[in-house]
Amino acid sequence: MKNLILGLIKGTATFLSWLGPKAASPMLQRLFLSPMPRPLHKREQAIMERAQVQRIAFDARREIPLYTWGERGPLILLVHGWSGRGSQLSGYVEALLAKGFRVAAFDAPGHGLADGKLAALPWWSRSVLLAKEHLGPIHGVLAHSLGTAAVTRAQADGLDAKAMVYVAPPENPGNYLYKTAETLGFSRAAATLAQAEIEGRFSVTMDDFQGRVLAPQMGAELQVFHDEGDQEVLFSEGQALVSHWPNARLQSFHGLGHNRILREPAVLSGTVSFFTESLSQQATT
Repeated sequence: MKNLILGLIKGTATFLSWLGPKAASPMLQRLFLSPMPRPLHKREQAIMERAQVQRIAFDARREIPLYTWGERGPLILLVHGWSGRGSQLSGYVEALLAKGFRVAAFDAPGHGLADGKLAALPWWSRSVLLAKEHLGPIHGVLAHSLGTAAVTRAQADGLDAKAMVYVAPPENPGNYLYKTAETLGFSRAAATLAQAEIEGRFSVTMDDFQGRVLAPQMGAELQVFHDEGDQEVLFSEGQALVSHWPNARLQSFHGLGHNRILREPAVLSGTVSFFTESLSQQATT
C-alpha cells in the first residue's frame, strides 16, 4: 500500500511539474509541510503519565501541549525532530531528574497532541521560545534532527540557553525541500517556486535557519552526537555545524542510524554528563 501511494504521488507530481511550477508548487508545499503521525510508544507511556501537562496558546487558533517533570533545579528542554513528538526524548527524563534538573518537552504544531496538521520551522522555534516564556530560563536543550535547527534559530532570537546537545543535526535544513521534491518526482523549478512561496508565507528565508549563518554567533557550548551512517541527515552536516560553532565538539557512532541513536546508552550518559559539567562550570564563573 505504501508503494502504491508513493507511486501515485510521483505520477501526480511528474504530471503537475510538466504543466508548470505554478501547478506543482501547492502540492509540493503541502507534502513538505505535513509530518507523518508518530504514535506514543509503550516504552514512553510510563514517564509521560508522570508529566504535568498544560496546553498553552500557540496563536489565536492553536494550542500545543507542554510537559514538565520535577519541581526545582535548572531546566532542560527536550525538542523532538520532524514527525516526532515530545515523548520521543522521554528516555532522558529520569537520568536528568536524578542529577537535580527539571525537564520539559512539547509537541510542536502538527505533531503529537498539538493542534494542526501542518508544521514549519518558524513555528517550531516559536514553540521553544513559548516554553521559555511559560517556564522561565532554560539552562540546556537536548534536540534531535530538524528540531536542532529550530533551537539554533530560537537561540539567536533570545533563548539564551547555556548548553546544547544536538543529535543528528542538519546544517542546512532548506536543502530538504529540494530533496523532498527530487524523491517525489517534482521538478526543480517547482521546488524553487515552492521555496519562494513558503518564505513569503512565513516572512523568513531558509537561510535564516542555516547553521553556518547562525553558528558563529552562538555563545552556548554544543555537544553533537551523530551516526556516520545516518541516511536521513548525513554525518557531514553534523561536521559542518560543529566547524562553524565556536565552542562545539562532535562524537561519532556507527550502526545506529538516525533514530536509534536516541536510545544509545552512551548518548544518554554523555548528554547528562555534559549538562552537569556545564552547570558546574557556570557556578564557578
